[in-house]
Amino acid sequence: MRSVILLLLALGLLAPSAQSQTTSFDGTWLGRGTLLRGQASSRCGDAERNGRLTIQGGVLNIEYSTRDNVRFSGPVAADGSFDIHFGQHRFFGRIAGGAMTAQYAHPICVRDWQFRRGG
Repeated sequence: MRSVILLLLALGLLAPSAQSQTTSFDGTWLGRGTLLRGQASSRCGDAERNGRLTIQGGVLNIEYSTRDNVRFSGPVAADGSFDIHFGQHRFFGRIAGGAMTAQYAHPICVRDWQFRRGG
């Protein structure tokens, strides 16, 4: 069985999992978000807030709001762009070098984010 899998991989008929491959974007990213639309309240959160996300194997993961159970998980394109949806929630942006700009959008709240690769 193992030799069949190796043969299929060699022929390009079976691709290895994209998540097992590392990308230049992989790592932990730390950021700060500023509320653009919506009132700083229990619904939209503080006017300013800190955030943390990870990228592993080219897949971005962020637990955006534990209170509202909002999580984003999706691919980062080769050009550093991403656009991930979770119901009416959207998290999108671009990575360039060691910096990431992103925006969280929802019908009630919109927040701009600036991330840097961090610990």
